[in-house]
Amino acid sequence: MKGLLGFAGLGVLACDREGGSQAIYPEAEPYEAAAGFVGTWRGRVGEYEGQLRVGELSQGRYFGNFAAADGRLELALLMDQSLVTSDAGATLPSNRALFTWQDGAGNRGHGWLKIASKGDALSGSSGELESIDGWAWQLSRVTN
Repeated sequence: MKGLLGFAGLGVLACDREGGSQAIYPEAEPYEAAAGFVGTWRGRVGEYEGQLRVGELSQGRYFGNFAAADGRLELALLMDQSLVTSDAGATLPSNRALFTWQDGAGNRGHGWLKIASKGDALSGSSGELESIDGWAWQLSRVTN
């Protein structure tokens, strides 16, 4: 069955000034390695073992597709690499990308991924709707 099953997590949220809620993401750190997010990654998204392919749309913007090995889940991602400001005031790319996802069956949500300093692993989390707490992402690079 393609699509998402229920998420057990309640989400990590904070209230904004208008009384709504906003996801709290982990801190982004400068990341200038050439490897970046583009490439093929294998690992787990929640309970699903599979492969994530990431391509570049423009500088700092990426598309991704996660496909579970057993065919039960396929996710399309639109990713934006976060920017950080150095101590000298320069704007730099970071090791974090925020993304939205959809599964083609009407389910959608948000998440984040952080690339390891060596560029060989991704970790993160995603959830349904505004939540980012639901499925853990743990992937290792296969190709650039």
